[in-house]
Amino acid sequence: MTVKCCVCTKIRIDDQWLLTETKANELVSHSYCPACLDAALAELSAYGQPTSSTSTTQHYHQTARV
Repeated sequence: MTVKCCVCTKIRIDDQWLLTETKANELVSHSYCPACLDAALAELSAYGQPTSSTSTTQHYHQTARV
């Protein structure tokens, strides 16, 4: 089975990620290559950080009472 990055479409071949084509009848599983995984984790990490001094929980409780 071929493993293909779901972001950049590189294919894992012997622990290397290469930009190549898959054959039409190949079974393909999707994952993240190391570079795209690092970028996705950085984005998630940045998204999870509060942007102001008010925490997300405090903000939720304040808006829920309105």
